[in-house]
Amino acid sequence: MNRPEGVPHDAIYVEERRQWGSGETVDGRMVGTWLYWLRNGILTEEFQYNDDGAQILHRTYQHGVRSTEVETRPDGMSVQRRYRPHGELRVQRAERDGKLVGEVWFTADRLRAARVEPTDEAHHGRPVERWRGMDAFGTVVAEGFVRRGLGGRPVGTWRLLEPDGTERGTVTFKKLKVDRRGDLGQLAEALYTWQTMPSPEALAGVDEVAWPKLKTFFGNAEQFPFLLKGLVVPDERAFATALAQLRHRVLRQQTISAAAGPAFRFMTALVGTVPGDEQRAQLLEFLLRLATRDGDLCATSELKLIHAQLPSHARKPARHFKKRGQEGAYHEVYSCLTAAVGLWAGLAGSAHAGVRRRAIQLLAAAPGELAAATLRDQLSELNRDGDLNQGGELNRRGDRLLRAEALLGLALHDTDAGSRRLLERFLDGDDALLRFCAALTWVRTGASPADPAARILIAALDGGVELDDFAELFFGSGSAATDATTTLAQPPPELAGAILAGLCSALDDVDADNAVAVAETLLDLVFPGKAYLVGQPLTQAQRTAILAIADSTHPWTLRVDLAEVLSYNALPGDADALRTLATAADPAEPAAAAEPAEPAEPAEPADAVGGPGGAELRPGEFAAAPLVLWAGGDADRFRERMRAAHASFGDGPATATDKAGSIVAEALRALAAALPRIPPEALQPPTGPHTNDTEVRRVLVQRYGDFLDRILAL
Repeated sequence: MNRPEGVPHDAIYVEERRQWGSGETVDGRMVGTWLYWLRNGILTEEFQYNDDGAQILHRTYQHGVRSTEVETRPDGMSVQRRYRPHGELRVQRAERDGKLVGEVWFTADRLRAARVEPTDEAHHGRPVERWRGMDAFGTVVAEGFVRRGLGGRPVGTWRLLEPDGTERGTVTFKKLKVDRRGDLGQLAEALYTWQTMPSPEALAGVDEVAWPKLKTFFGNAEQFPFLLKGLVVPDERAFATALAQLRHRVLRQQTISAAAGPAFRFMTALVGTVPGDEQRAQLLEFLLRLATRDGDLCATSELKLIHAQLPSHARKPARHFKKRGQEGAYHEVYSCLTAAVGLWAGLAGSAHAGVRRRAIQLLAAAPGELAAATLRDQLSELNRDGDLNQGGELNRRGDRLLRAEALLGLALHDTDAGSRRLLERFLDGDDALLRFCAALTWVRTGASPADPAARILIAALDGGVELDDFAELFFGSGSAATDATTTLAQPPPELAGAILAGLCSALDDVDADNAVAVAETLLDLVFPGKAYLVGQPLTQAQRTAILAIADSTHPWTLRVDLAEVLSYNALPGDADALRTLATAADPAEPAAAAEPAEPAEPAEPADAVGGPGGAELRPGEFAAAPLVLWAGGDADRFRERMRAAHASFGDGPATATDKAGSIVAEALRALAAALPRIPPEALQPPTGPHTNDTEVRRVLVQRYGDFLDRILAL
């Protein structure tokens, strides 16, 4: 194993941990400091031992930054510490003999936010600890009980205190399922306002909904009226807590719960009532994620189509969605989304960048010509206010991303002559990102002529075009190369030939990672829907694509990844075999005849244990459709997106968690879709004169065993 950068030269690879380790041993005992690195060179764990080999400290790291530690002191005291994503101390808890000595929570500014003390009191017969929340000056502002341990939640009635210690009110966390956190005291203060303020007019009728009968991902929706009210409390903690709890219960892994429909309706009504623009942008983002399955462009397009097909006289519109494999709650979501186009249009003119961006994205998601016309008007207005090819205020990064979002969003609407003229301006512009986004939408909507847009997408594959900002776009996959290749894989018929030639030329113009993606797109283009069936004649387009891959260099740099792509398409896994397949005569073609012409003998069909065209295989080999679940590019893209989610944890743990869960859900759906594509012959013994050979049977049994292991390892 090659030593990654960042791992010292004295470190050794520890096979049982699958990590690199460095430290000292004396008489077989670990002493001093031992460090461990992941195989990518990132520090992950630290152990400290005394001279007797006893462990005195265990510390973990996230992305190389200190995350947790447990210290064992000579007097028997154990001290636990947890750190924030950037390494600042968050909480320290000391115990002796399993009992609390003291616990202190800190703010991001390293001020004390709370202290936790032992107590002999109990709540409903269970042991508790006393929490005292403090303000920036160290004055106790709230106190109450929490369950024992670092995972213990607040329970019972909490007291709010004046600076002189007198009680000014009480609250209970019963309607909130909040975890132990440093700002519980401040949240208790916000909770007092939350519980005592009147309900806003926008929530008129909220109690008429049968919330207890509506399911969420965690119980029923009984507390939703209270949570919705929390969105208008003039306190950032209250708003953030209410929004997080609503998100947790109605959106999970790109799926919405039954309560999402009425929740979407009331949240839309509250958009104009939330405390400020920053909170308004966050609420709009949540509405957008609900409506688009967390930013899935294809899923959004499908939902809009189902909504458009809903009969006007339908008595049970939710059933219309369910019959088409979608959650019934999406009926109310898309009805509200359509009815609120005027709201989105007004917010699209907001001076707050976040509000404006989310409003434009909601216009893209909203069904109907009014939403489409408003989105086009917004994009046209941006063009009038700033020239595409010149400097100016609108060429700032934020406005550039705003136009890119609008360009991608146009793909969710039917295009007319006005839309095409608008897109053409960007296709001819100097900004690479905007040109690329316009090209994606041009091809996705079937606009013609498509050749110029296709050339832009192909040119973007070589990495020479500056498209780093594309990863930030809501309706993008996170990778410009991924969006380009998937868009090119399903072109209009008149463009297929030009795209085929362009992709073949691009194979060695791109880097190794993108070269595999280009190869995959080529094969998707020429083998739409089904893998190659051994012995069947090849089209000229298929021969061209296979030969281009065989004669290229860059895709073979990542040989394992390319092999997965080839195997997925039931093609040979080495260049020579591909070249032979592409240039061999088809079994059904007549052999070339000499003069005078004589009837040609038909070619022998490929033997079940022979190669393409009947090529003889070695003992134990046989031609059979491969047992493949993933195309190589798909697997790589899922891994890349998951790495990005891990990397973003420090900037937003909640968002990173939701993103990671969504990626897993999407992968599961992709897996479910891939299973039916396994050809039946891949699960059956081959037939032919040589298939009784013991070695063939031995290989087949091994293949079945390997495939079963892969299934059971999921």
